[in-house]
Amino acid sequence: MMTIENLFQRLQISLSSEDYEHADLILAKLSRYSDKFDDSQFDEYAYAQRIVEIELHGISDYDDGDDDLFDWDGDALASAGFGVDEDY
Repeated sequence: MMTIENLFQRLQISLSSEDYEHADLILAKLSRYSDKFDDSQFDEYAYAQRIVEIELHGISDYDDGDDDLFDWDGDALASAGFGVDEDY
């Protein structure tokens, strides 16, 4: 049986070699033991999970779904109270 520390070592190797598919598999294995993580392991797991989401699945916190070519500042104007998000 693999230990949690061994899985984290393999995860670090996968991330450093930019093998995000393998890192995704390691994250799936680690998820079974998430209730046993200490704080630093939980932080490392969350960080790795975020990197894999961005690199492998194209998920980003900053993607609001707008086309950058047509929505240059619509979000900024809408959040400042100047109407709604529109193409400018």
